[in-house]
Amino acid sequence: MRRALENPWLRAALALGGALALGAFVYQTRAILAPFFLAFIIAYVLDPVVDRLERLRVPFTAYHLPRALGVSLVFLGAVAASAIVILLVLPTIIHQVSDLADRMARYRATELPLLIPRLEKALGVQLPRSSQQLFDQLVANTETLKDLSNRLMQPAGHLLQRTVTSIVDAFLGALTLVMAPILTFYLLKDIDKIRVAAAGFVPYRYRPWLFSRLRAVDLILSTFIRGQMTVCLVLGTLYSSGLAILGLPLWLVVGFLSGFGNVVPYLGTIIGLSLSLLLMLLEHPDAYHLAGVLLVFAVVQGLEGTVVTPKIVGDTLGLHPVVVMLAVLMGGELFGFVGVLLAVPATAAGSVFWRDLVARYRASVFFGREQEAPPEAPPPAAPGAAAATIEREQLT
Repeated sequence: MRRALENPWLRAALALGGALALGAFVYQTRAILAPFFLAFIIAYVLDPVVDRLERLRVPFTAYHLPRALGVSLVFLGAVAASAIVILLVLPTIIHQVSDLADRMARYRATELPLLIPRLEKALGVQLPRSSQQLFDQLVANTETLKDLSNRLMQPAGHLLQRTVTSIVDAFLGALTLVMAPILTFYLLKDIDKIRVAAAGFVPYRYRPWLFSRLRAVDLILSTFIRGQMTVCLVLGTLYSSGLAILGLPLWLVVGFLSGFGNVVPYLGTIIGLSLSLLLMLLEHPDAYHLAGVLLVFAVVQGLEGTVVTPKIVGDTLGLHPVVVMLAVLMGGELFGFVGVLLAVPATAAGSVFWRDLVARYRASVFFGREQEAPPEAPPPAAPGAAAATIEREQLT
């Protein structure tokens, strides 16, 4: 058995099988593990702050601050910061939402009657002006009504199933929000013990390699998380300022939604631009204001790509945009919204081990050496080159 395990191909197959089995287990239990993942991420972000508090000395004593007390102080600070943000921002949001609700009555009375003819002209169809006209059009065409009823009955079962699934997901989401702070407290309190216990399971001969790679992953993730939060805050401020100058309703909500949506690549821009154009089309339906919205998003995106992200985050991830988009799509398909959020940092962390895997593959016997490669055929000569060569040889 020991001699069989010395085979590198067998060890690689066992490692791949173990990784696939672990991935399948995580996928099947993703709903149960969601609060643990969220608590681990929060604990990972707050652990450096707790470590600094733990190194402080208690006044007039030789003792350091207990870790449990440091965790409690961090939690109290987070609650206080959240309360300050809510007290400062929430009144503005409530005012903008109520103002938008008042504007909707004006939109229905003035802007929508002007907007519907434009849509009819652009789409080449006649839209009903009221629910009675819609019902009359459906009744006038009985075949359309029958076809519509058949199409509605067919997905009824799927709709019911999706409804039940959504209720269960909402319950699990609420459970996650309740359990995550409790789990975060215990993880922050014992995270050093957990690290030591986990390191004790690593074989001695693999510890230098694995620990060095984990330090590289820790550097990438810590820099990315702190930098990305700063970038989102800067982008939210820039978007909100530009949209407020244009007079967009709900400018604060749309601006910071666009900024913090940047956690998922391109999501914040798509959502923010769509909402901004829609609200501006209802509030100021002219080309100048719509062009102003496009200009704000173009300028902020340009600053984000050339100044904000390079200065704050830098090239920490080193991932190609195609790889980022593929990771986001796969994370959303496998793990939902949580997978979308974690796709980019997880891919960046995996790239550390991917580089080692590629280097080992290129150094393997299967890949070979450069001197073992067959000689390359000379490139094809250009038309007339062979005749010119023969003529030069005859002249000499």
